Amino acid sequence: MAFLHKGISRLQAEKRLLQNKEDGSFLIRESETVPGAYVLCLLCQGRVHKYRILPDLDGKLSVQSENSLLEPRFVDLSHLVQEYMKRGDKNGLVCAMKKIVAVERSEKLDEPDSDDDDFEANAADPSARHNTVSTLRMQFLKNFARLDLSKTEGEFMTILKQYIDEGQDEDLVSMKAGNTKLPGLQKLLWTIAKPLVKEFDNFLLKMGLVRDLFSDVPKEQKWKELEAENFGVEEMSNKFNECKAALEDLQAGAQDFLKNYGIKDQGSHGDYTEIDFDMMKTAPFLQSVPQQPIPEAIFEVRAVKHGKPMGRVTLKVDVQTGRLFAVKPSKDILDASNTFSHEKILQLIKKSTDNCRLDIVIEGKKTFTYQFESVHARENFCQHICQMKSMHSTAEEIDQVSIFIGTWNMGTAPFTESLNSWVRCQGAGKIREPLVMGVIPHDLYVIGTQESSLTEKDWVNCLKAQLRLSMSIDPEIVCVCSLWGIRLVVFTKAEHQHRISHVEHSSVKTGIANALGNKGAVAISMYFNGTSICFINSHLASRSERLARRNQNYRDIIKGLSLGQKHLNVFDVTNQFHHVFWFGDLNYRVEENIHCVLNKLQEGDIDSLLILDQLKMTQDCKDAFVGFREEAITFLPTYRMERGAKGKLVYNWRKVKKTTGDRINVPSWCDRVMWRSYPGTFIENIAYGCADDILSSDHRPVFSSFNIGIASQFITNRESLVDQTSVRIIFDLVQAEIRTCSSQYFVLEFYSNCLPNVISSNPNKTFYAEIAGLCCPQWTKDSLPELHPIFGDRDYLEEQHILIAIRTRDGDHESYGECVVTLKDMYSVQPEPFEYMLTHLGDETGIIRGKMHIYTPESAPRRRSSKKVYELVSIDTEYHDPELYLVDSPRLEKLNEGRYVNAPPFNGFSGAGYPETNPAPIPALPPTTTSVATQVYPPDSQLSGDPWPFGITDKQGVLTSFETSTDPMLGALPRKGKPYMGQSSLEVGQRPMLPAPVTPVGSTGTSKMTESAVFSFSSSGPESASAEARDASMAPPVPTPRKTKHSDAGYAHLKKPDTVQEWLGCLGLSEYTNTFIINGWDSISYLGYLTNDDLVNMHIRNPKHRDRLLRSLQDMNLKFTG
Repeated sequence: MAFLHKGISRLQAEKRLLQNKEDGSFLIRESETVPGAYVLCLLCQGRVHKYRILPDLDGKLSVQSENSLLEPRFVDLSHLVQEYMKRGDKNGLVCAMKKIVAVERSEKLDEPDSDDDDFEANAADPSARHNTVSTLRMQFLKNFARLDLSKTEGEFMTILKQYIDEGQDEDLVSMKAGNTKLPGLQKLLWTIAKPLVKEFDNFLLKMGLVRDLFSDVPKEQKWKELEAENFGVEEMSNKFNECKAALEDLQAGAQDFLKNYGIKDQGSHGDYTEIDFDMMKTAPFLQSVPQQPIPEAIFEVRAVKHGKPMGRVTLKVDVQTGRLFAVKPSKDILDASNTFSHEKILQLIKKSTDNCRLDIVIEGKKTFTYQFESVHARENFCQHICQMKSMHSTAEEIDQVSIFIGTWNMGTAPFTESLNSWVRCQGAGKIREPLVMGVIPHDLYVIGTQESSLTEKDWVNCLKAQLRLSMSIDPEIVCVCSLWGIRLVVFTKAEHQHRISHVEHSSVKTGIANALGNKGAVAISMYFNGTSICFINSHLASRSERLARRNQNYRDIIKGLSLGQKHLNVFDVTNQFHHVFWFGDLNYRVEENIHCVLNKLQEGDIDSLLILDQLKMTQDCKDAFVGFREEAITFLPTYRMERGAKGKLVYNWRKVKKTTGDRINVPSWCDRVMWRSYPGTFIENIAYGCADDILSSDHRPVFSSFNIGIASQFITNRESLVDQTSVRIIFDLVQAEIRTCSSQYFVLEFYSNCLPNVISSNPNKTFYAEIAGLCCPQWTKDSLPELHPIFGDRDYLEEQHILIAIRTRDGDHESYGECVVTLKDMYSVQPEPFEYMLTHLGDETGIIRGKMHIYTPESAPRRRSSKKVYELVSIDTEYHDPELYLVDSPRLEKLNEGRYVNAPPFNGFSGAGYPETNPAPIPALPPTTTSVATQVYPPDSQLSGDPWPFGITDKQGVLTSFETSTDPMLGALPRKGKPYMGQSSLEVGQRPMLPAPVTPVGSTGTSKMTESAVFSFSSSGPESASAEARDASMAPPVPTPRKTKHSDAGYAHLKKPDTVQEWLGCLGLSEYTNTFIINGWDSISYLGYLTNDDLVNMHIRNPKHRDRLLRSLQDMNLKFTG
């Protein structure tokens, strides 16, 4: 049935029909919502019309009629299609069914997936190498698919595959020649039986020795040793008979011996020394694990005063005792002035203007500013402080955990090396700091392997022993899941066992005909307190030219995994969990000539090769791994290495094949770790590299380390359990751009743990735009439900998310796209804009945007009562010194065009002794095309030629900004709240545009993900976004500075201003006040270093204003009296 496309989504079906462009083209796909049903997709006049094909109780099929007419029934799809094609235009459909859109050749189910360790085509039959599989071999493969190989080693699987590839043909030829012996089977049995035969011989030897123990005259032991030449079923049976005879002989001899000597000489004893068997008792195998001491971390820095680096200071972080020491060379004595306990450290503030500088806010002390030797040293210091705060936290619930994720294709080869470097994140690439962080164990260890060389039990024991040896912990197993040689193990520290719940596992086969498990995925999901996590270990299709199949494997895995809450089955795994980690041998290759690749690797130029990496190109085109992220790769390709060869550039790139000639395997990054997280959640990558000293496989093990935020599963504010009826989640407007050629009405479905049940909207009444290839439904407030959460606690709600599905109003209610909306920072009197990408079964299906907020009847929403450990680190654009807050400033000011500018939150410092006042408002930053919560879309250059537009386009087809929508309130505004470093919503391009600092010499680009998100700003905003180009009426009123004078006044009689605000007020340029503060020029003492380039980078584009500012600084130095 060439017309039946199994496993494809609605979007893929429409794409294939549109590529044919001929009216009457059709295909049939499986229904996503009704088991056993199908969907007939028919193209007519550029639109795809869909008809359901439903089975009755007898299994017969019929096309569903719109007016409930009785349609004829057919025994199968072939008869149904033939009949409807015969009817022509009189088939009751929108047009005649004329042309079958057949399944693409690369997707035919009988095509073998062959590579180094996969099933090979039949060498004896050349036609078998051309996508043809014999009936016998196909039956073998079907039987092979049913085998549970999880408890066998990888070598046994290889033996079976060799028999299916070659041995079965040899036996078939032998049988046709009249030979009853099957040489292929004999070789298979001998390979398997060799260890058993050896054990038999060893057993017979020991039985003979025991027999001699009961005999006065030793017997000569004789048995026939088996070899491959004389091995067979009969010989193996003889071995069993020999063992049986030896046992019977031993039994009889023992009885005679005891009868002759024991009964006759009863009561007599010889003079033998009594053996003390108690002395032979050994100590218990498992002893208590000694805790490794954690050494101090030492950082040599310079103290910064008035913007200039001054004297040297030694910062010592004692993670074990929870103290920070700041020691000057002139003072060796430790006292209260240079010793700070962990609870006194309130905030670490990274300078955006210098990525080597850091402010440390100490309770009861002034803020200390230090200059580190490099950005990596600053990052390591922040990691040590966070680790110290986490270890010594007295909170009842933990709010951050560390996760180790490792992936390794073992190549079915046994290994003898230690795995110490792997589990400690040491080797090549971005590694974990070895001296201190390297000895601190992770909270979770997630280890995935492919082509495993050990049984499941042996591998788990091996890993436990390695973690005990390397990290001094006795890990507890959370879950193990295996699919042939694909294996996934999750361990946890013993103290976290009670925090883990809802553990599930699932697997999907994507080998030949999606029936063999040589390729596929295994997955484990769980809850850690209130945070859901999913781990997916996959082995995708091999060979460079099979890119499309790898992408299809990705979609098949997403569709096939059965995990998560059952009522969320409309959402795939990528949208069901707070964090999804996808790793394994993904098999994406570098598309480049082998000699060019080797030359680039010899030069150490991996950046130019990563541009040609199939996975990155696939993500750019949004063909797979949509919305997934990966830390920057700074290590060499991990495949295809010479086994056992030491050295970074030893690649065995030529594979000699007897039947098909040499195959070239270009060195590639096949082994990867990706992740995707809910917006507004905290995740931080600490390490990403490979262990280059483990050489047994042709792949190198890859490691990655993460810190993630953990949501509480309890309500901290007991009052919210009683008074929650006043809190409402209100959607004012929702608009969607759905990639479809169908014209129909939709409903929105809202799912969340904070809601009592699933809530649906009314169908949309209008469509706000007509765009080719898109359907643009719109829901106004009267069509949207008001959501009432079960609890009104702010801490609880800001950790919650709402899952939204867009489903058809009629038909089988298939979903056309899903997204996840964060409630973080949505407490507001006025609606806040949002925009997210829609996905469905791994495909991007459009955009959803709108306005919503969490409303409470109080005049000002309650501030968060808690502060997380991961909120300790921020950047200066996110942090506002409480001492600079102005109490009399307005909290929210309405601007023209219906826009609002919101004040940043107080960042939870009220519990640290700071005044609870509203901060001064910040002027509107340059508008961008996405809000803070928006998932980033590709630039216009990537959309050229794509028949599926990603956004609203003008007449020339150029993607326009968000402000061009029909409603001016949908402009992408800066969010009221400022997320902290590492939050998954803070991606490149999602922050307000600020000038990028100059990268220091020697930077390797291996800083952690959050730093990349901070220092990748550009100034690509429109000219109209600059401060001087905005209309003065749009800016909120700036608080009146002290002692301001008119700008025409002479300098001679003026007193030197005390603050930046006062200085700008003197010049009549108060609109730049917050621009200076946001960019770090918040002290009058820093202004002596201000240059024209700094002003340009601050988006002060008016040359007259820049000249006035610089001249005033010169005059201040000459004429101000202070």
